[in-house]
Amino acid sequence: MMVVKGFVAEGKDYLVLDGTKGFMPGPGAMCLLMDKQKGVGADKALILAGSHEHAAICVFLPDGSSLAPDARELQMLRGKPSYELHLTDSFVGRMQEADESAECLMAAS
Repeated sequence: MMVVKGFVAEGKDYLVLDGTKGFMPGPGAMCLLMDKQKGVGADKALILAGSHEHAAICVFLPDGSSLAPDARELQMLRGKPSYELHLTDSFVGRMQEADESAECLMAAS
């Protein structure tokens, strides 16, 4: 099971995942997770990566592309999540398969 924290800010849905524990999601997994029909649906996903000494944050868009976090997103992480999701092991397995296939579901739609 993977825990995902959700934030709603300025009318947009953000998902935050801890990639330092177990599975580190990539572009394919993010496409699946942020797809509004096949996944949870979100406008952006932030993945905590690295370690306490060398922390990093990866930001993904629904099409699987990535970009650097902006100051508002970093500030948002200090706040209280709007909700929390528990992804099943089955869904996390589908995310891993999406990463292995290196295909984005959004492009295939």
